[in-house]
Amino acid sequence: MTPEKGQPMDDAQFRTWKLTLVPLLYDWFSNHNLTWPSQACRWGPRVSVHPYKDTYRVYLSEQTPPEEQAADPPKLQVIEVDVPKPNVAAAEVVSTWSELTSCPWIKELKTIVHPGEVNKIREVPEHPEVVVTHTDAPELYVWNTATQPNCTKNKETKRWTQSTADAKLTGHEKDALFPLATCNAAPLVASGGTDKLLLLWDLRDLQDTLLAKKDKDAQSSTTDLSARQKLKGHKKTVEDLVFQPRSTTNLASVGDDAQVLLWDTSSGNSPIAAIDKAHGNCDVHTVDWSALQDHLLATGAADGSLKVWDKRKLPLNGSTAGGSLHTFVYHTDAIMRVEWHPTEKGILASGGEDHLVVVWSLGRATAGAVAAGPRSSSKGGSSNKGSDSSSREAPPEVLFKHVGHRAGVNKHKLSKCLA
Repeated sequence: MTPEKGQPMDDAQFRTWKLTLVPLLYDWFSNHNLTWPSQACRWGPRVSVHPYKDTYRVYLSEQTPPEEQAADPPKLQVIEVDVPKPNVAAAEVVSTWSELTSCPWIKELKTIVHPGEVNKIREVPEHPEVVVTHTDAPELYVWNTATQPNCTKNKETKRWTQSTADAKLTGHEKDALFPLATCNAAPLVASGGTDKLLLLWDLRDLQDTLLAKKDKDAQSSTTDLSARQKLKGHKKTVEDLVFQPRSTTNLASVGDDAQVLLWDTSSGNSPIAAIDKAHGNCDVHTVDWSALQDHLLATGAADGSLKVWDKRKLPLNGSTAGGSLHTFVYHTDAIMRVEWHPTEKGILASGGEDHLVVVWSLGRATAGAVAAGPRSSSKGGSSNKGSDSSSREAPPEVLFKHVGHRAGVNKHKLSKCLA
């Protein structure tokens, strides 16, 4: 018995999935229970290699409700995870984890008390110990996790010590909740907000200060850094943005105006291409740019549809309402995150409010279209939002689906090292 898509598993279904399916579907699987929900997670670097396991740095957040924040503030957690190498973990180990306890493979290294809940985390590729965070405010925060002191709760006062961010990125006129990107070709940061703006900062403007601190240094005041560039083009709230891999000037962004906008910051502050009504009239929640095929972008929307676009076929200095290379329809609620595989061409993953993480294959979609002719799920499809999946099979382009979450999936991250 399986749950209807979009509905959480009950306890009996979860136990069946855990004991019978997880050992068959996963080479290794574990769960780490936090006191509070996590709104953001991010793989950091691999820190050590051992015969039967590798150890990775991971960043994640704890989101405490407003009424609890005086005693238990929101936090950014720095942890290390021991990941067994392939074909090492026994089936019994894979199926005996508990969803109510902490994972024995995880070691909490450092707690950073954050000014407001952490909505999004991005590491700076040139300096993976440095991360940038979004919160419910116009400002962004920069943290050198290697030198930030570990925060603890005072046993007498029951109060947490406070963290001081290494830098604060300013320039947004209204709150900037989620859209956040870093560049892998230079220490650049981009952000979008409810002010309809895209802002860019260059962390080299404060690099000497950011990287020169010693681990034992006393906390100092936060350095403010103003945005170098403001991009205007969206008509409503910006939902997500991404740098083109290996580029310091090209970006893509999406928003509640149903648009996908492409930018070249070297040519000005206006978009160079636009896709109007990219998913019909729906808000577009997420965008990602393929690192292996840099002409491909993927977007996910509020209606649960996922589209793949070929940048070469979009008109410059104009707009188009169609032209998607593929339209994938399987999610029954909003897609909140889409991500290309870092080492496998044509593979991408999407996570949604229907509790699913779905892995897609462009190769399967193309092969299916050749074999069966046009299909609604691979080209020009319509939304399945609110539909019943009990009588509907997954289309051939679905490579894998992860059903273990019992609430909506806001973030997922594919690790380049694990791929």
